[in-house]
Order: sequence, then structure tokens, then C-alpha cells
Amino acid sequence: MARSKIEWLGWPGTRPESWNPIKGCTRVSDGCEHCYALRESHMRSFHPNPKIAEQFAGLTEKKNGRIDWTGEINVCMRLLDVPKRWRKPRTCFVCSMSDLFHARVPEALIGEIFHTMISASDHRFLVLTKRPERMAAFLLTSPTWMKRPPKNVGLGISASTQKTLDDRLSVLLGIPAAMHFVSIEPMLGEISLSHHLWRRKDNWGNQHESGFKVMLDGRLDWVICGGESGAGARPTDPSWVRDLCLQCRDLVPFFFKQWGRYATAAQLPEDIFLEVARDTDAYPMIVREGAIHYDVGKKKSGHRLDGREWLQFPDMEV
Repeated sequence: MARSKIEWLGWPGTRPESWNPIKGCTRVSDGCEHCYALRESHMRSFHPNPKIAEQFAGLTEKKNGRIDWTGEINVCMRLLDVPKRWRKPRTCFVCSMSDLFHARVPEALIGEIFHTMISASDHRFLVLTKRPERMAAFLLTSPTWMKRPPKNVGLGISASTQKTLDDRLSVLLGIPAAMHFVSIEPMLGEISLSHHLWRRKDNWGNQHESGFKVMLDGRLDWVICGGESGAGARPTDPSWVRDLCLQCRDLVPFFFKQWGRYATAAQLPEDIFLEVARDTDAYPMIVREGAIHYDVGKKKSGHRLDGREWLQFPDMEV
């Protein structure tokens, strides 16, 4: 177990945590190209502590200079009940080094993990998947879940493009949950939430001042967005983030995590921009869709959108 540095786990009054009783995955879409869990798993398989190295053994392989998943899944049984022993409230990312609904994760094990989450009701658990079809098949056939979804478990999908968002979010919103969320990380193009966030006034709910009406059932409760960091990162255009933020305003909480490795001059904090201007050789640039993006790294690029932070959280009481 480890205190997490993932920004969107920083809910007020709780400790951010990652819980990884299973490890290992496979790539399924464009957003997986530079997977942080893949890089971390590969490095940890060589960890000098044999207990840590064992947890990551056999999960990755290197072929022709490229690291990839083997498709194997490792289970650490001693971690299954750990959340039941936590005392102070925590907000926990479930299986940050894997996908709980990967095809090789046994259904019985998924059930045990959900049982632990439900039992540890003083803590908030966030389950994020790229495989919502299996999530739906599991939860929609669970009488316990369908009768009363636990208030401390939020369900989410990860998407990087419009197609993956449409395919996955439509499935997610059909599953009853205390909170539905989407993580658009890394953001690789323009995203429209129009088919998921609201419906036209003559079709759904009470009219919103924008002329649309908020969905009352199968609602989307939270939108997270972020650029890509690390080796091989692809830039995120500021206009994509700005438009997504405008779509969410007054309708759903919006959390902008980071620009990632690259940022345009307009999005850089003033002191970093001056630093780049003084030493352009130290900060390589690339041009994407007519915009210049500077390679300044995640820390220096920051997370401000047009001069302000967007760090909103949904209502999800535990």
C-alpha cells in the first residue's frame, strides 16, 4: 500500500491512496501507448527488494527495444483485506497498476475485492476501467449491487479520444452507482460530452439555463482531464481542454490534472515562460496543428487553464 501522488485523489479530509491487490494488464486503445503502469511495473520487476520484485515478475517483456505487457496477472492475496484495517478516512484508486476487469482476473477475485470495498465503508473507492463491458456484466448480475449500490464506491472509465469515450461511457452510465466519472487522460483530441452530459429540454428533466437539461438517471458526476507525461508524450492542445471545461461548467465538476510534458507559451506560468525564453535550447519544441509546444516537463507545465486552477470534486459522501 502507498500514499498516492495522483492529484484527483486529493479529496478534502481524506488521505490519497492506491490499492493494488492485482497487477498486470494489456494495451487496448490509443491511451495505452505510453502507459505509466507499464513503465513502473517493468522497473519494479528489477527492484532490489525481492518481495517487491516478486509482485511484478513476469508482467512485462522487452522486444526489439520496446517494453510491453505479457498479459499475465499477478495477485497479492495478503493485500485483499488491507483496507478493512485503515483507520483514518482515505480516498483510494483501486488497481492503479492494472485493470480490475481485465479478462484474466477471475470473477471470484473481483467479487472479493468488491466485498472488501463495501465492508470498508468509511473509505471512498474509485474503480477506473477501460473495459466497462465486463464491469457491466459483473455488476448488473449482482443482486446485492443492483438492490443498493454502495455509497462509497464510484465507477469510472478512462478514455483519450471521442470514439473510446462514446463506446465506454454509454456502457458505464447503464450501471447503477453512487458516482459515475470519466478520466480523459491522456487527452489526445477534441472531446464532446453532448450525448452523455445532458439531453435536449423536450426529452429529459428540468431545464438548465443553457437550454439543456441535466440527466437525472445514469448521470455523469465528474470529469477529469489531463495531458500526457513521460517519454514519447503527445501534446494536449489548450483549446481541447478549454472547450471541455466550458461543456462541464455549472453541469458537472471538472478537474484538470496537468498539461503533461508539453505546454504552449500561453499556458506556461510566467516564471517558466521567462525561463524558456532565456534558454530555448534547453527546452525543445514541437509544432502540432499550428501550435508550438515546449518540452518543459510535467512539473513546470503545471495545471492552470487560462490562469486559474480547476480542481473540482463531486458530492460523494461516505
